[in-house]
Amino acid sequence: MSLAVVLDIDGVLVDVADSYRRAVVDTVQRVYGETLDRAAIQPFKDAGGFNNDWLVTDAIALYVLAREQGFTDDVTTFTGRIAEQGGGRAGAKAVVETALSSAGYEAVINAFDPDRLRTVFQALYLGGDLFAELEGEEPPSVRVGDARRTVRRRPGRLRRRHARRRANRGQRGRRG
Repeated sequence: MSLAVVLDIDGVLVDVADSYRRAVVDTVQRVYGETLDRAAIQPFKDAGGFNNDWLVTDAIALYVLAREQGFTDDVTTFTGRIAEQGGGRAGAKAVVETALSSAGYEAVINAFDPDRLRTVFQALYLGGDLFAELEGEEPPSVRVGDARRTVRRRPGRLRRRHARRRANRGQRGRRG
């Protein structure tokens, strides 16, 4: 019996970028009740300092929360300003801090919960069963408006769906 381990570090065999992007926007939607579309993620990546999807999720959450406080920049302007600040979550926080009043910035920071975002992201991406197995706890319940929902997806649902789409199209992977 032969065993093999295949590592797909560069995303050539299975491109999971879209499933990560879906988890990013769905996480912000579930935690804060609004979000951006998946296409808006690329400008954040281009701004620099967002080498993991949790940081992109945090920056989009900061953007959504800042808009609730009167922030008016569009995504392109916001991410350009993040790049000028050195990129990443720290750059996003700096842009929000300089653009809002101190009370507005304080409201954003009080509502901003990166630990909650990370937990919901993991539950959405991994699926409820795998999340419970890896984290040793049930997937989180999240409030969306007045409804309370529990993340209950089959393990790896997003990854499998994306792999099936790629196989049906016969395309080679592209990471983004």
